[in-house]
Amino acid sequence: MDITNKHIGLVLYNARNVRNLSSEEVAEMIGVDPTTYRKYESGAIDLKNCPLFRICKICTALNLTIEELVDADYFGKMAQNSDVKRLTNLYCSIESNQIKEICIKLINLLGTIK
Repeated sequence: MDITNKHIGLVLYNARNVRNLSSEEVAEMIGVDPTTYRKYESGAIDLKNCPLFRICKICTALNLTIEELVDADYFGKMAQNSDVKRLTNLYCSIESNQIKEICIKLINLLGTIK
């Protein structure tokens, strides 16, 4: 299934409303301007071009997994690897920048293994 920006935006909108959060509150939680966050919800910003740390912050703020946010095909063939999926979700819960860097290296390495 091909996931569109509109679909992702709808997931973001619904998750935010279920948690009774304003777009301004979520924007503050993820460290972006409220206008930018509203563009994520409207589909005006393509999350495929969004840094992984930002996607993780969004998922954390809205209590979503990456799988709930997007279809596995969204990240391309790399996301088909279950180890990459687990590492990506682990990345979202890590506080240490050094460990996050290691996690990113592992994700990239696993993404190159066929």
